[in-house]
Amino acid sequence: MCACVHTNKLMDRFVFYHNSRDAPPCGGAREICQSGRSYEELQRIPNWRRVLSTYHVHPFKYNGQTYRTIEHAYQGSKAGSMESHFTIESGHRIGLGDGSVAHAEQKWSMLSEEETKKWNENKDMIMSRITRAKYEQCELARKVLKLTYPAELWLLVPRSKNSIHLEYLEELRASYLRDNQDEDDDNVKRVRQETTSTNENTRANENNMGANENNMRVPQE
Repeated sequence: MCACVHTNKLMDRFVFYHNSRDAPPCGGAREICQSGRSYEELQRIPNWRRVLSTYHVHPFKYNGQTYRTIEHAYQGSKAGSMESHFTIESGHRIGLGDGSVAHAEQKWSMLSEEETKKWNENKDMIMSRITRAKYEQCELARKVLKLTYPAELWLLVPRSKNSIHLEYLEELRASYLRDNQDEDDDNVKRVRQETTSTNENTRANENNMGANENNMRVPQE
């Protein structure tokens, strides 16, 4: 089991989609809050659930092209010769529209049967790569994602009773938290080294001052 998935008995679960209402953490539909965490900092971010959605608008670069949302890049990657229409550079109504426009254009897919098979085999990896590219370029998204820890992250499928567990998003969150811990550890080491160096310099200066005082004393006759 992936270490990023919350497995404690006291489980929290956040559920979201692109039109989630701005409810307090654990106050949304189908959400669970058993750990006792308050998620106060997360609650101060307006519509934080929508930031986690693939429809959240924040232009980002992926494979040399600019996309408005994760949904644009994802749907574009299976659109065959129409892929460029999903980019901002194209100036096309799809590329300049919101995530719902990109999602509605799934019918643009021009993949062959063999290409479709390959796509289905790799679609999870593609979504993971696109998501990482977007989050690397969006400070708000990274902040929201980290503040959801340790809750499970589930995507609500509109007009359905189903929800999808987004383990790839939890994995990305875990990688950011590990990076933060490594950075904190490096900072602690740096502070300790600086403190040790300062203390050594202080002791050296004190010794030098003591030696100078001895040299300045007038011999008693």
